[in-house]
Amino acid sequence: MENDFIKICHSLTQLAILKNHKAEEKQIALLAKFLLAELSCSDIMEACGYLAKRKDRFPDCADFFNLIAPMESIEELAEKEIGQLMDYVKSGRDNFKESGAVLSELQKDLFSVWSWSSLAMMNQGDLSKTRLNMTFYLKSKINSDGKMKLLSSKKAFITYQNELKQLEGNDGN
Repeated sequence: MENDFIKICHSLTQLAILKNHKAEEKQIALLAKFLLAELSCSDIMEACGYLAKRKDRFPDCADFFNLIAPMESIEELAEKEIGQLMDYVKSGRDNFKESGAVLSELQKDLFSVWSWSSLAMMNQGDLSKTRLNMTFYLKSKINSDGKMKLLSSKKAFITYQNELKQLEGNDGN
């Protein structure tokens, strides 16, 4: 672990020099420690190479996290939730309940505004308009909900850690 820390400090120092950024040793060490708390050494090293080529300034920790363990965008989350909800509506009430599917909190919230029965009776044109309204509604709701953003960030890191464990497990085979 200490070897990883030294490697990352060295890489960050080289990156700072490349980007003509004056960074104190303490700043580099703190950034390295913070990054290593969540990300693998090899991913940080690869990110340093990428950011050296693609970023016009010295990156901050968010640049690393957004590159290595990006959060699902608000648009993606809204589309996924609405798409799944529309699939449920199209498959019918009985099929939905029989499938054992559980509505997410966002889907329940959508149903508090648009009832299941009204959605089920809509023609394709009306459903498309409603879907657009749902997208605006959900994006606004998610943007104003700090807890939702924190959960999305946590989920991104959990996904990253799980994928990293799988990769490390496959390397050992």
